[in-house]
Amino acid sequence: METQKNYKKSKMMGFLARFCGVVFALTLSAQLQAATRTITIEKDTATELPLDGKIGEIFVSNPEIADVQNHGQKKAYLYGKHQGVTTIILQSKSGASEAISVVVTHPFSSLRTAIAKVHPDEKVGFTSSPQGIVITGDVASPKASRDIEEIASHYLDKDEKVINNLAVTSPAQVYLRVKFAEVQRSVLNRLSPNWGLNVNSPGHFTYGVLTGRAPIDTATNLFVRDTTSTNAPFGSLGFRANDGVTDVTSLLDIFEQEGLATTLAEPNLIALSGETASFLAGGEYPFPVPQSNTSLSIEFKPFGISLAFTPTVLGSNMINLRVKPEVSDLDTSIQLSYPINGVAVSVPGLKTRKAETSVELASGQSFAIAGLLSSTMASTLTDLPGIGDLPIIGALFRSTNFQSKRTELVIIVTPYIVNPSSPKKLTLPTDGLKFASPLEMLLLKRLNRVEGRNIPSGQHLESSAGFYVE
Repeated sequence: METQKNYKKSKMMGFLARFCGVVFALTLSAQLQAATRTITIEKDTATELPLDGKIGEIFVSNPEIADVQNHGQKKAYLYGKHQGVTTIILQSKSGASEAISVVVTHPFSSLRTAIAKVHPDEKVGFTSSPQGIVITGDVASPKASRDIEEIASHYLDKDEKVINNLAVTSPAQVYLRVKFAEVQRSVLNRLSPNWGLNVNSPGHFTYGVLTGRAPIDTATNLFVRDTTSTNAPFGSLGFRANDGVTDVTSLLDIFEQEGLATTLAEPNLIALSGETASFLAGGEYPFPVPQSNTSLSIEFKPFGISLAFTPTVLGSNMINLRVKPEVSDLDTSIQLSYPINGVAVSVPGLKTRKAETSVELASGQSFAIAGLLSSTMASTLTDLPGIGDLPIIGALFRSTNFQSKRTELVIIVTPYIVNPSSPKKLTLPTDGLKFASPLEMLLLKRLNRVEGRNIPSGQHLESSAGFYVE
């Protein structure tokens, strides 16, 4: 019976102890919730933690984030070691406790100071996260956004990153106008006398003088054009005398050519700041590539007018521009021939004018990014040695060839910072275009007419622009 009473007494004491423990825990939890406060410090900085002189123990839940060092009974120092959140529990000698939440952030004070020196007018905010630094706010240009992100990246630890949530308030779309202007002029003069002199002597001897090409076709016994020269056909003057003994043939090839060619291309394109835009107005031509002695493959190479550029808006009016314009066309003067199944196939070459560079200018300003001034002249004199040196008569046995070629090329770029417009303000080249009736085509030689295209006053360009069907 005594044993049973002791067992019941022990069981009752255990129940009371557990009950008191639960009551203490609930009381302590209530005290922590009632006394919890938050202290925010930056990494690698310290702050004073005041004590009331009755603190018996200080507990730090994560010493890798923050730590505390006592300095007597009335003062302690809180030190931030790594960004994050931890809890400090201050327990008095009487058993009362206070929980303090400690938030350690990145060194935002020095970060704000560095950014204020570069962009003092930008108002941005910073928040620490487990992944790194989060940047929020509004900036005036994409360049300011990139600068702030670059500066913040130097305050990161390993494996952290910057989360850029900055909003750009200024227009960040750039419209680029490029002008290719090229003028080519060529001059070619050629004078080529061709002589054929045959003298049959009674002694069965034959004497002759031959210069230049054969002026007579032996099959037809008529004068023949020069079909071997790249500048053929020439204008020619011929003379022949034959008395049965002496046969004199003279054919004077005369050629004079002047050429003038101009190229004007104006590709236009819009791109977002920091992004690359490109376009091609032209086509692709097949280019055979031999693979072996009996086979070949076909590659398509682009040609025409192409433009690629990457704009960067530096401020409210400044633009940094990386531009690559190109104008190319097929050139049969440098073509190649490939035998395919016994048939010669000619493949033209490609004549290209292109440039690639970076410039910085304001919206609406123009810059000549590339230019070319080329002048080539060549003169050739051909004569018959000995006879060609004789006065007066020697001129009949000389051939002259003069060739001159001049080229002027300039590439001008003009960027604009633009905003989207209403579709009602945009006009298409086909607006109001009406095809002429068969009767109008026959009597008036008219292919089309334009109706209903009205441009409001004050909303048109000072000079002509674009394409219009007339």
